[in-house]
Amino acid sequence: MIFKFGTLKINMSPGDILQQYINFTDSFLMMRLLFFLLIFIVIHEILKRTPLIGTNKLNSLIISLLIAAMSSLYMKEESIANFIIVPYTTLGVILLFTLPMFLILLFIHKTALTENGRKVIWGIYALCIGYIWYSFNANGYYIDNDVFMIIAILIFILIVADKQINKLFKKKD
Repeated sequence: MIFKFGTLKINMSPGDILQQYINFTDSFLMMRLLFFLLIFIVIHEILKRTPLIGTNKLNSLIISLLIAAMSSLYMKEESIANFIIVPYTTLGVILLFTLPMFLILLFIHKTALTENGRKVIWGIYALCIGYIWYSFNANGYYIDNDVFMIIAILIFILIVADKQINKLFKKKD
């Protein structure tokens, strides 16, 4: 089947286009589908609030579907890796290591530990982070080096400023 759009001719059937979109050998299929849903929802919500298009629900639905399908279909694997996977991996690493850090912060300052006891706990946490950082580098994962460096700096600041932070927690109680 030949589709004509002005001077542009496309020699593909709708089944060929669908097969190209749903290529089950694509290792980024799930990422493409999630990206499609995200773009579709965002565009649809924007168009619903636009006075000119938002009044006609069918038009806003079709425009949202087209934009989301085109953006997720023609996105290259390199772009998916660089602009979707890497930032969310970094966000995951940040949350994975800062959440326990803040829980430890609350725990050690709400208990009756001495200054040396708190510093030992921070030292143990720093050793754990250092080992994980080393094992990431040994396995070739260099993506999150900056994140580990920032977490190491935060732990160093928490160790140095332990007495002042403990005074702040004692004033609140």
